[in-house]
Amino acid sequence: MTFINRCPYCGGKLYYERAGYWVEGIIVCSRCDMDFCCVHGKEHGRKGYYLTPCDFQAQINSKVEVAASEPTKIISTKVLGKVQKISIKNDHAQALGFQ
Repeated sequence: MTFINRCPYCGGKLYYERAGYWVEGIIVCSRCDMDFCCVHGKEHGRKGYYLTPCDFQAQINSKVEVAASEPTKIISTKVLGKVQKISIKNDHAQALGFQ
């Protein structure tokens, strides 16, 4: 599953980390250090927060910008009523139908 790069608790940016006994790794907030399940997006503590899922299929008609310095595409799309920019790898973007 793919999630919006925003912590639901503090609004910080997220990053992936290979961690201990979680085979799939975890997603961690760079600001508050809260960690989430990579599969379901559920926070590993007891606060009840979930990451916001991002449906790439709904974004195929979205505006795409090519980032010159990295092999990624920046996709501008409307998510939950707000315009969001999401960076994904070029090969993933091509597989999802973004040109």
